[in-house]
Amino acid sequence: MDINIRIAGEAGQGVASVGTIILESLCDVGYNIFSTQSYMSRIRGGLNWSDIRVADFELFGPRPTADILVALSPDALDVLASEMASGGIILSESESTGEILGIPFSKIAKDKTGNALLANAVAAGAVFGVLGGSIDGLCDFLRRHFNKKEAEVIEKNIVCAKEGFALTSRQNFAKLKLGTPLKNAPKYIGNGAAAIGLGAASSGLKFVTAYPMTPGTATFTWLAGAADQYGIAVEQAEDEIAAMNMICGAAYAGVPAMTCTSGGGFALMCEGLSLAGMMELPVLVMLAQRPGPATGLPTRTGQEDLKFTLNAGHGEFPRAIFAPGIIEECFELSRRALETAHKLQTPVILLTDQFLQDIQKNIETLPSDYRPIDRHILPSNKDYKRYAFSTNGVSPRAIPGLGEGLVVCDSDEHDESGH
Repeated sequence: MDINIRIAGEAGQGVASVGTIILESLCDVGYNIFSTQSYMSRIRGGLNWSDIRVADFELFGPRPTADILVALSPDALDVLASEMASGGIILSESESTGEILGIPFSKIAKDKTGNALLANAVAAGAVFGVLGGSIDGLCDFLRRHFNKKEAEVIEKNIVCAKEGFALTSRQNFAKLKLGTPLKNAPKYIGNGAAAIGLGAASSGLKFVTAYPMTPGTATFTWLAGAADQYGIAVEQAEDEIAAMNMICGAAYAGVPAMTCTSGGGFALMCEGLSLAGMMELPVLVMLAQRPGPATGLPTRTGQEDLKFTLNAGHGEFPRAIFAPGIIEECFELSRRALETAHKLQTPVILLTDQFLQDIQKNIETLPSDYRPIDRHILPSNKDYKRYAFSTNGVSPRAIPGLGEGLVVCDSDEHDESGH
């Protein structure tokens, strides 16, 4: 069994909501899932879609064609109808013809609840009907999913889901039926952006900055949501130059710090990156790549900045670069990147991209327990020299206020004492 479900429509129509309901409910039952996003750089309108691939074997990537297309807008039907797999079905607001099954999602929602916005619940129910899923299971999931909402809101969603289910469950879609759920399929839905955030937060990150820039913003947003739990100070800077300089200041004070950005923002950070290299400051930069020069394509994926990061910044100074390829590596290498920055007292760059940031996949649960890294900080004595020569090239690191010595970090040419 390998079925690809595509939910498509305008921004603001609830495309992500339908996708989330289907994704999480199928994972909850016991299927392997893999989800990708395609969205335009606009708040309303345009054409966005979510792909939810479900199978009875482990999934590692998306499929180009869809078996089920839920077209919530005319553009979705016009653009994506040609990308259907053989034997696929389209659920659309249009008239039923051939492979298209007409379902008036908005009208049903409006008639049954007085709220046309609940068309996404109708769509979720319709998809479950095609798949031969359990409507009781979907309703139970909706109760848990909306458990913080008022009872009336939950009930309206359930009514709409049942209406959608009733319209498709009577049809014969034998090729698109779900197989037997797996007993040992992981129930944790991992996401690249969140995994990077969790890896850093659980490793002792205490300060994060950003000037919002897709697709780097997703990790920054996750860290902002986890700030209270992990004790992280979050600062949305006025620009990327400030964001970089802020984490340099935090690192000087001994605070594990990182910033999140994308290509154009990283270009502005290069002077600050050189500053960190000269001052031997342990800073972490998460660079979520986007394709194209200048502002590029904010909502598309690319991997064009590796050479740039290898040589970014003026002058020569050491840096480490980590590039995860799967969600689990996002978590592991985020921790390792923060660890390496402090061990070697140098800037570290964590490379990711829109695809890895946005994918969702069921994986084994990532550990969220707090295990702070070793910051390699020592109390200073009266004769402390911040840039003292050492056998391994890494000077003993002290921070202001810890010990008797004066801690001088300099961005200009300096001797061992920082002068």
